[in-house]
Amino acid sequence: YKDTLYQLPLYFETLLFMYNRRYMQDDEIPATTEELYAYMENNTGRGRYGFVEQHSTAYYSAAWIHGFGGSIIDSSGTPFPDGQAVQDALAYHLKFVKLMPGETEYNTVNTLFLEGKADATIGGPWMVPSAREAGIDLGIAPMPTVAPYSGVQGVHVLKAAAEEKTAAVKQLLAALAKPEIGTSLALASGCAPANGSCYEDARVAEDALVQAMRQTAEIAVPMPNIPEMDVMWTVVSNLLTDVNLSGKDIPSSFQAAEEQAKSLIAGMQ
Repeated sequence: YKDTLYQLPLYFETLLFMYNRRYMQDDEIPATTEELYAYMENNTGRGRYGFVEQHSTAYYSAAWIHGFGGSIIDSSGTPFPDGQAVQDALAYHLKFVKLMPGETEYNTVNTLFLEGKADATIGGPWMVPSAREAGIDLGIAPMPTVAPYSGVQGVHVLKAAAEEKTAAVKQLLAALAKPEIGTSLALASGCAPANGSCYEDARVAEDALVQAMRQTAEIAVPMPNIPEMDVMWTVVSNLLTDVNLSGKDIPSSFQAAEEQAKSLIAGMQ
């Protein structure tokens, strides 16, 4: 945080493109968003969707904004530093939204995919166990073109604890930093370990989920860890609801969101 390291990273995670091989074959995986759109057009209808996502949730839609060179907030706490890029992304994404269900909360999207009513979706490693339990022949690939957020999970130490039990804390951190821990986490959860030496283990190197996560992370955008980001989740979700669900005008909806963001951030001072 602000160029100071406070946390020992253990593993990172991103959103991935997940598909049901019963409907989408490996050679049909879209390499671009336009290929994805063409697939959706050809495979949506009669209660079946070619692709579904939480299109009106900020965490998921951020990937589309990043794909246009925009961002929700910059490192200085300025919301929507490139407003035109955000609006262009919203306009482009809207054609995909029209081929998806209006209800986009997690349970709806997850159920559609698990019940075989959606060929593909965007999700994180947390979706993999339920998909496999549902008997889905699950395929996993990096996100096509767009760049999702990446998050890093790690461990940090309270100053008081470090002062009182320095030796024990150092021993624990040393143990967590070992590649054996990262390998075990990867095999148990599908997350990508932060310790690069873990990928020398054949079990990790050959795990499709972990490798897709690692590949996507190369183009992913680190999630901002500044306090101002907290207000942006609500601001962006409201913007997406106005545009994707209520059919409101993009420029006026964006202007309202930008004004709301600036007001909320100013109130944090």
